[in-house]
Amino acid sequence: RIMTKFDEELAQGKFVVSFCKNCQKFVWPPSSQCNICHSTTIWDQPSKNGKILEFSKKENYYFCLIETNDNIRILGSLETSITPKVGQTVKLDKCSYDKKPKFLFKLR
Repeated sequence: RIMTKFDEELAQGKFVVSFCKNCQKFVWPPSSQCNICHSTTIWDQPSKNGKILEFSKKENYYFCLIETNDNIRILGSLETSITPKVGQTVKLDKCSYDKKPKFLFKLR
């Protein structure tokens, strides 16, 4: 499989996604064309801040669905010693790529 720009940037620890200048919105999942107006997109950094939509716990690890301030929904793990709450704010702390994207969030 050929790595995409998104995967390559994640492998470098950078979270960048497609952005449509015409619509002034991030395109998720990343694509070379806007899913609304079909304009060519550029790569840009979205907000790393967001809120917890859902979470679950397995052993000592929390997994969560986060919606960033730019309306991007991401599945990731949550580094915390306390039980999180739906709606709680988080920040993307680390991202990487090792056969698949990995996202680590921390409570704010």
